[in-house]
Amino acid sequence: MDDDPLDKETSLFLVLCDKKFERLYALQFADVSEDCSIEFRFVNSPKLFTLQCLQNAPTAGLVDLATLIRGKTEDMNRLFDFRSVWPVLRSRIGSDGSGEIMRVDPPLKGGFQETIAQLAEGGSVWLNSEESREQLRCGVRCRARWRVAGSEGEWNHVNIETLARNGCAIVASDPPRNGTPLELEILDLPGGSAVLNGSVAWVRQWEDSVEIPRCGVKFSQESIPETLLEALGDPSFVRLP
Repeated sequence: MDDDPLDKETSLFLVLCDKKFERLYALQFADVSEDCSIEFRFVNSPKLFTLQCLQNAPTAGLVDLATLIRGKTEDMNRLFDFRSVWPVLRSRIGSDGSGEIMRVDPPLKGGFQETIAQLAEGGSVWLNSEESREQLRCGVRCRARWRVAGSEGEWNHVNIETLARNGCAIVASDPPRNGTPLELEILDLPGGSAVLNGSVAWVRQWEDSVEIPRCGVKFSQESIPETLLEALGDPSFVRLP
């Protein structure tokens, strides 16, 4: 998207921590910013952390250890199971001002500034190498309609099952073939409907499994409207993973 708030060369780090720790983290990031183009944002709850990741996937997420320990275990644990290629890592700032970043599985530990620099430069050692999902997805209860792109055919009504910044999964009795270009209108968004272009990325037919037929649609990034991004940050609309 041309209007993305982050430049492609800017690395975004999302930090979940109590407000009293924000200044300590800001000082750590300030030193790294001298050599790398980075942006960092603070959130103070697991829900806000997840909503931010839905709207704009970070280079990495950091969860402060002290904040993690005091938080609700179930809510905090979900943050480490996003199944995305970008990591959610544990972090802490010591009383002497030194910081470190940790991964549990497989175990890995590094100095704060050193690790941030590695991630900003695309350090694959910290990435979830077994995952391929670039954008976090969420469950929704949302109607939509589609038709083959460029056609004057009738719109077919469907239901969206999961939604992400870059695509969605749709329940449909007769899904189009893989690769079919589509015009898709998403209804029931908090800010109104959104019309996007995309294509069928995968298809599951009746004969493939006992589940209801469905397919995945990959959005054309240049067609994504602000209405959709705002909806992904609305807790009344999304069902958080």
